[in-house]
Amino acid sequence: MSHASIKEVIIVFNSLEAISKFKHECACNDFYVDRDSLTLVGFFKPEHIQLAADEFGARLKNEV
Repeated sequence: MSHASIKEVIIVFNSLEAISKFKHECACNDFYVDRDSLTLVGFFKPEHIQLAADEFGARLKNEV
């Protein structure tokens, strides 16, 4: 997998519980959690972004 497919993005979740569950299923660790805005900010592969959307109802806020 090339680094070009990994993007820095903000993923918005509906709850802290969803963030926690996503973190346990996602094999990525280059992100930080903003609990106040229910977001993860970091570098994610497209499949991680898709997992967040499909399984946890998350959406992309924007690209950083």
